[in-house]
Amino acid sequence: MARTRNAAAPTVSSRVLPVPPSGQPTRRRNPDAARAVLTAAIELLDNHRVGYRGLTMQSVAERAGVSKATLYRWWPDKAHLVLDAYRSKTARDITGTVTGDVAADLKAHLGHLAFALHHDSARTVSEITQAAAVDPEFGRLYRETLLAERRQAILDILLAGRKQGTVRADADLTVVVDMAFGALHHRLLLTKAPIDGPFVVALTDLIVASTRAQVPARS
Repeated sequence: MARTRNAAAPTVSSRVLPVPPSGQPTRRRNPDAARAVLTAAIELLDNHRVGYRGLTMQSVAERAGVSKATLYRWWPDKAHLVLDAYRSKTARDITGTVTGDVAADLKAHLGHLAFALHHDSARTVSEITQAAAVDPEFGRLYRETLLAERRQAILDILLAGRKQGTVRADADLTVVVDMAFGALHHRLLLTKAPIDGPFVVALTDLIVASTRAQVPARS
């Protein structure tokens, strides 16, 4: 029998969470139940007394008011569930506006990431990133889903700039994306220096300067 969700439990947001597509197409998810599960997983991830290490499939099932069998029918393990939950929470991270103005688009996109990390996701992101570094299977899933989607968002901005002629054709955009995420993760995981507005502006200026196409001199 399904358990009743604790009415006193805090909710992560009033917005409707997007449900990432299932990797198992023959196992259709009930959207409402899936959102309840994803919300429960996010609440536990963001709870400093639980976090990634303390989260279990049993604790998610109890908080969401569904059976553990239901969870395993839709997600094969904790790794898949955690990544889907965090992808649902941070869906805006991969939907940045791409106008072709690299500086403006990067400032807007990196500014959104900085705001999220500064306000409510720093500890969760740190735990997930560290888990991906030490757990081979979780690391593979992390790279193929969460990280790949976020890297593509920045790459799309740079590719649009290249199409507009403002980004050099010979610039190694993969390395540029590495530079952006390397700077973010270095502060998040190691130096603990602020990931704020001035940092976003400085990082954007560095990326733009290193990729700027040369304007032909007028005769």
